[in-house]
Amino acid sequence: MEPVATVSLVELEVRHLRCFLAIVDSGSVNRAARLLGLPASAVTQQVQRIERHLDVRLFDRSPVGMALTAAGRELVEPARRAVEAMRQAQDVTARRGRHLRWASEYLPVLFGSAEKTPEAVTVELVDVALETALRRLTEGSLDVVQGFDTPAAPLRFPAGLTVATVARERLAVLVGPGHRLWDHPVISLAQLADEVWVSQATPHRFTTGLRVMCGQAGFEPRIRYATGDRIAANELVSLGDVVALGSPFTRATHKLRAVPLIEDHRVRLFVTWRRHALPEEMTIQLVNGPRAWYAAMARRLRPDDWQAYGRPATDDPRDVIACG
Repeated sequence: MEPVATVSLVELEVRHLRCFLAIVDSGSVNRAARLLGLPASAVTQQVQRIERHLDVRLFDRSPVGMALTAAGRELVEPARRAVEAMRQAQDVTARRGRHLRWASEYLPVLFGSAEKTPEAVTVELVDVALETALRRLTEGSLDVVQGFDTPAAPLRFPAGLTVATVARERLAVLVGPGHRLWDHPVISLAQLADEVWVSQATPHRFTTGLRVMCGQAGFEPRIRYATGDRIAANELVSLGDVVALGSPFTRATHKLRAVPLIEDHRVRLFVTWRRHALPEEMTIQLVNGPRAWYAAMARRLRPDDWQAYGRPATDDPRDVIACG
């Protein structure tokens, strides 16, 4: 059998070698798993794949830890060189260009606008429900997710993500022409106790949030329609028979109007990505671009009172949180 150091490592994936080196550096599978954020069983499987591929045993396993065999010691330096070479290649790729897979629950404002998207970055927009998008983000099949969160039905973010707040937006009620509250400057939820509502079929947390907020106002909302299509929901509202929660920055037309709530119920617009998966310069643009876009949009649509209804986030550390 060839010495391990002379065997090509091309057919092994870098993730296998990272698991091997994590055990070498930490001395145990469990500690390596914690360092990598993986189940211990997954780390063991990766190392077993290396052993099968090279037809060697890399560690002597004992109750006190993992000791390298002679073959294992031979593999350490080639593995470190391979992992470092991949890191350098990723750095070059990040500088020269990147393809981002992006899911957005609101308008995909990306880096603030198409013009501000970094040169050589291409974006693939993916249309999936937010809970599915977050799962795919942690699995690595998405790179960036934008969405809404509401204190009335908060999301649970998986460990390993960084979540940045774009803005906190006060909720409004959407009404159609001829509705008795069409001309009101503001509306209290209590005034809507007898209304019929249209809510979102997906994600369900918005329906949960609506029930919680109405419950705080002393009534159970009568939800007659449920749809995941915002355009369809707005069309139903425009008929004048139902109402819906929406953004105070919804553009007013002869068919639809957003009336702000007196109660200060807010949703949070956020952007999230896997921690350490993107270059730092890009994550700064991911946060600051949408914040600037939101402020400009809010000023344009409600020039006199936009700050009362939409607050772009700041550089406050509480607005960028590492999960887990």
